[in-house]
Amino acid sequence: MPTKRATIAASVAERLRNLKPEDLELRFQPILQVRDPGCCALELLVRFRPPALAALGTGTVVHCAQDLDLVHRLDQIVLRRLGEVRQAWQNLGPLRERIPYISVNISAGSVATVQRQDALIALVRELRLDPALFRFELAETAAMEDLSGEGRQGSVSQRLMEELELRLLIDDFGSGLSNYRRLCEAWYDTIKLDLQLVQGIAASFRMQTFVGSLIQAVHGFGKTVVAEGVEQQRDLELLLRLGVDAVQGYLVAQPMRWHDLEPFLRQSPWLEPGCLAGLCERIRRSDAEIQTPLLHSSVGEPPLAPLPLERYVLQHWSSLRDFEEVMLCYLRELQSWGLDVMRLSFAFLPQQEDVDCHQFIWHVTRPGEVQSVRMQRDFLQTAQHLDSVLHHIATRAPIVRLPLGEGDSGGFAFLEELRQQGGSDYLGLRLASRGVSIPVLSICLRGSGHFDDARVEQIESLSNLLSLLFHAFECERVSRLALLDPLTELPNRRSFDSRIRAEAVAATTSGRPLALLLIDVDRFKRVNDGLGHAYGDACLSRVAGLLHQELPQPNCMVARLGGEEFGVVLADTSATQAAVVGEQMRHAVEEAAIKHPAPVNGRGLTISLGLVSWTPRPGSEVDLDALLQLADDCLYAAKHAGRNRLVRGVLDGVHTDPVH
Repeated sequence: MPTKRATIAASVAERLRNLKPEDLELRFQPILQVRDPGCCALELLVRFRPPALAALGTGTVVHCAQDLDLVHRLDQIVLRRLGEVRQAWQNLGPLRERIPYISVNISAGSVATVQRQDALIALVRELRLDPALFRFELAETAAMEDLSGEGRQGSVSQRLMEELELRLLIDDFGSGLSNYRRLCEAWYDTIKLDLQLVQGIAASFRMQTFVGSLIQAVHGFGKTVVAEGVEQQRDLELLLRLGVDAVQGYLVAQPMRWHDLEPFLRQSPWLEPGCLAGLCERIRRSDAEIQTPLLHSSVGEPPLAPLPLERYVLQHWSSLRDFEEVMLCYLRELQSWGLDVMRLSFAFLPQQEDVDCHQFIWHVTRPGEVQSVRMQRDFLQTAQHLDSVLHHIATRAPIVRLPLGEGDSGGFAFLEELRQQGGSDYLGLRLASRGVSIPVLSICLRGSGHFDDARVEQIESLSNLLSLLFHAFECERVSRLALLDPLTELPNRRSFDSRIRAEAVAATTSGRPLALLLIDVDRFKRVNDGLGHAYGDACLSRVAGLLHQELPQPNCMVARLGGEEFGVVLADTSATQAAVVGEQMRHAVEEAAIKHPAPVNGRGLTISLGLVSWTPRPGSEVDLDALLQLADDCLYAAKHAGRNRLVRGVLDGVHTDPVH
């Protein structure tokens, strides 16, 4: 049964084969140049005029062309129309100085083989394309395609840049096999971040950290970065903060016909000289507040967004130790607004029966400490909690504001206590739920401090960030626990399986060797039977520590697979090196002389090891099942040969017998 896409492709095949230049409508989307205010490059896009093709949409038609191996013909038609594009650009007169370049998409089909590349290069030379005006965009996977299998050196992007002397943009970076090594080795002038790295980045601190480091790396190579798919102002401001060189997306402008470009160039506020410069200046001034977070903003100046805490968290995310530290950052933010905080609380009340209440509390009497409290489910059913202001906010009123200084505690005993301690104004907010808990923020001021409507709105906006961060910390903690063995605190079987798959892909990509050790504690059942399970657990923990100490480099891993069995992943390690590591592990355990009721060597506990190594060949892929099976066979052979030894094998595309 043919797929829907195959059916569509068959229906439009003839139309695509007979496509004429006039069947394509050219559109142009501005690429706003951050470093050159008032200028915007253009990306050339196409729309199909024939009704049957237009009804399907550009994306579907292009996919069909790819399936039919006709997409290179679309490229040829577009390239032959660049002469009219250049003439239209010249007709703009002085306005053309605002368009530094026009990028043209080249499909993977046009560079899929050396013969296709030859045809593309010949056509470009025939058309005498202006390299000062036109640049090529090539998808990441196509640009970085290695030509060594075609009898040539380097990559597709290297060949095009060397032979055509055109500048090249790598499109959709982040959607293929992106890694920093490929970023170092590839030939390009500009990286275009894939929209998956751009859209929503303002709400993802991990993505901000990754993209920020990526931009810094590209700039280190003397290249530039374009962010495409920008649709939200918050994302734009965040990307400017991270240092992108250009932005493209519906927030700036949608793709337009050429005759709409002149009004855009003359009238768009984005191209006014002070627009981006003013925005960047505000960002620089507000970023400076990270260094002095307790200083007040100048009177009369407009508020700067996003708030300083967001930038602090972005800058220091990798070094933040726990949510308590984030709470102290939040407190400093409140104090920088002139709020004299007496007590600050963040509680997460459960929405599920198996989740406890987690509350973080800061009080002015202990200024450098945030108390972390977990309340069990049974306490949440008591009258003390059900009558509390916390429960009231979580279940009834999403916001509670009470002027304690005027004697109004709302009938809540706890608020009356705060009033007697000197509390002047109380604010309680129910924040957006993250699914498993209801976040409730409580702030009590002292002295003459009070909340106004604008400040409450500002506090609520910033507090949602805290709720998100707590959720992130909890998710990371739970994820970490889910991948650890609780007894030995080594990675567990799930983590091991994930790691071996990842390292296999990395080895295939890099061509570097991979080795695997399976380890079993000899006669461990006799340890449990003779000395007890508590002693057995202690033995396993000791062995885990000894194995971990012998790991040769940080990118290697030892995991507990279950029972008395361990697994070791040795990335970028040859068979000889892996055998040395295995022997060091065996020797370390033997020399520890851990008590055993029936030791193999007469001294103490020992281990047996099965080692398998694999060195990838061009175009080969590892069979993980065969790799694991061979390692298990080697381990069995070690046991059968008398234990306390290592037996190794080599995987070479087929199952290989173990060797001693």
